[in-house]
Amino acid sequence: MKITVRREHIESARRKDSHHCMIADAIREQLNVQFILVDTQSIRFSDPAIQERLTYFTPPEAQRQILRWDRGIKVQPFVFELGSPVKVRPLKKQWTGKRSTLKKARDKYEAKRRDPMAPRLVKKNRPSKKVTRFREFGVRRWTKTA
Repeated sequence: MKITVRREHIESARRKDSHHCMIADAIREQLNVQFILVDTQSIRFSDPAIQERLTYFTPPEAQRQILRWDRGIKVQPFVFELGSPVKVRPLKKQWTGKRSTLKKARDKYEAKRRDPMAPRLVKKNRPSKKVTRFREFGVRRWTKTA
């Protein structure tokens, strides 16, 4: 499918933001999808009509334009082609993260209440697995910082 990035998409885009970039705006308008994430490696979005999350490799032309845009170089309107998706998965019906966290907290509280001398679990400092929406450094962060 062909995606056309027009002047309006470029003007309303935010630099180094994978949710509000010119390509995400063009895809949102032309394909009527949601939760769009665009970086130099992949383009991901959810299609509520078919109840699936689709992942595409970012085409070379789109990669070049993303890098130029994030570096502050003017970008002209362009067209690129999205091939077939490389990954398709069904949308989650319900997110269970909060419930599982709540259950762990309740279990820990109940264990302390039953035996105040029981050893308490110590949370180790692990690197954060949080994925950001900003394209800087790393896989989604290949551009020079301003």
